Amino acid sequence: MTQKQGFTIEIICHDREWWRYNVAVTCGCFDREGHRIGFASTESKIADMGGEVREGDKHRNRKIELQTEACDNLLMYLYIIPHTLPEDNEIKDDPFPVKIRASYAGQELKTTTKSINRWSGASLELRFSQE
Repeated sequence: MTQKQGFTIEIICHDREWWRYNVAVTCGCFDREGHRIGFASTESKIADMGGEVREGDKHRNRKIELQTEACDNLLMYLYIIPHTLPEDNEIKDDPFPVKIRASYAGQELKTTTKSINRWSGASLELRFSQE
């Protein structure tokens, strides 16, 4: 089976409160000269802001993955947005880690870990290239 050309971006988190955050990812895909030749996006929404969260949503395994068409590099925006307070209404001061893994045509290029603020979430800009 031939591996599909293009970037695969994975968002990975094992924090026990990961369910409290909606995630949106947008990517502009560019050629070597810097011209945008494509666009890709995905989201993982658990609940509306302040909405009711079902017990099953708190324990569900979330696979957040984005696939692009063939391109030389991409500019990605990752939004991690809290939609509710924790059950005990106590938000810890310690950030939690989110891993971002970028691959191209099945070959891992880079994995980076970002610290996410439990209060505000995050808005991140990341760039990935085949090289």
